[in-house]
Amino acid sequence: MGPYATRRAAATEAAPAATKDAVRLLYARDLGAESCPEQEKLQSGVRARLGRDPFREDGTKKVAIRVGRAGTALKARVEVRDLKVDLSGPTTREAIAGHNCFTI
Repeated sequence: MGPYATRRAAATEAAPAATKDAVRLLYARDLGAESCPEQEKLQSGVRARLGRDPFREDGTKKVAIRVGRAGTALKARVEVRDLKVDLSGPTTREAIAGHNCFTI
């Protein structure tokens, strides 16, 4: 087996694992949260922190993040849904409040 075939076989074996751990991200900034990063900048920061790209449209998990203002604080609502499991709602819901985007 030549080097090309070896690399192709390794990539084929790694593909299911990459898809399995992949996340489909839905991100929204409501009025008052304009100081928070746009989706691409958020994804870029996550990639840098993880050292890999977890985002794919065909990911097995969907993460929906909505950032908005609640009084003087910012609030983020995060919902995580495992797309392989048929449930009526998200498997995880979390509300986080802070005074700037970095704290939430």
